[in-house]
Amino acid sequence: MLGVCFGAQLLARVIGGEVRTMEQAYRGWYVNDLTDDPVWDGPWVRWHKDRIFLPDRIRPLASSGGIV
Repeated sequence: MLGVCFGAQLLARVIGGEVRTMEQAYRGWYVNDLTDDPVWDGPWVRWHKDRIFLPDRIRPLASSGGIV
């Protein structure tokens, strides 16, 4: 299942994760890490100040610098 922006935040909460405000916002183009599929590599535009923490049993498709 894929959630983007507020959808990702809602999914994280439903499966037992958390959403926290970061000290510094992501604004601009970023390349993803932790990808098994080149479609997620990027670069992707980001404009947010929230970080999603997933439960240990969930494997993210991509992250940026260890931040999901």
